[in-house]
Amino acid sequence: MGYRSTTGGGGPSQPPLPADFTEEWEGRTFAFTSLALLPTWRGRGIGKRLIDELLRTRTEERAVLSVQPSAVETQSIYRHLGWRLVGRNGPFPDVEPPCWEVYVLEV
Repeated sequence: MGYRSTTGGGGPSQPPLPADFTEEWEGRTFAFTSLALLPTWRGRGIGKRLIDELLRTRTEERAVLSVQPSAVETQSIYRHLGWRLVGRNGPFPDVEPPCWEVYVLEV
């Protein structure tokens, strides 16, 4: 997984992220692809426990995930859990939304 198209600072007008950050090798980054809870299960710490349990067994240095820019509440939760916004991926043709906010967590 590479982040060469990622820009720093959460916006396309920002410079690209440094090469030492975007360089990948086996075992460096775990890609967290999807997590969703039904509204009735939110706010109970279930998502945090799921993430913690999943990452507890990982041996990578860090985890990465992408969030839709309009998912402001979701981004707030990830920041609260220690994830750090590092930039934006995209634009991707034929993908909606075309750009995604990229978060990283050192594990």
